[in-house]
Amino acid sequence: MFMTASPARHKLSHMGVEITILAGAATASDYTLIEYVAPPLFPGPQLHWHLRSTEWFYIMEGEITFEVDGKQLTAAAAGFVEVPARTPHRWWNAQPQRARMLIGFTQPSLDGYFEELFDYAKKLSAWPPTNPIFITALAERYDTFTGPVR
Repeated sequence: MFMTASPARHKLSHMGVEITILAGAATASDYTLIEYVAPPLFPGPQLHWHLRSTEWFYIMEGEITFEVDGKQLTAAAAGFVEVPARTPHRWWNAQPQRARMLIGFTQPSLDGYFEELFDYAKKLSAWPPTNPIFITALAERYDTFTGPVR
């Protein structure tokens, strides 16, 4: 099926992070695609892995540092990093300027994770939360796990 280009579906913004959801379950896509703007010196997510989804990153602006399966690498503009399912990984912006990237997942549902996470974060006075139980449960509902790969 051929589809024409359409405007971004949804924009999320909180504490300097900006996410534009370009494709996902809500757009009837077979994958999730977001544009992610990480503010300067942004610590990024904790070490995690996905049971079913491959995740990939295309850096459009700035520089992102990755830890993938215990190895560290840095990707600048036009850099591409692919992380297979069941591979522990994390990323962060160690630079004093913002970074902008496309992040894709082979699962269509990850857009819901970002929407629920932003809704929750906006209710808190500080980040990360002191009690991670809600975040852990939310992440696991969306194929994102911490701890040993199983």
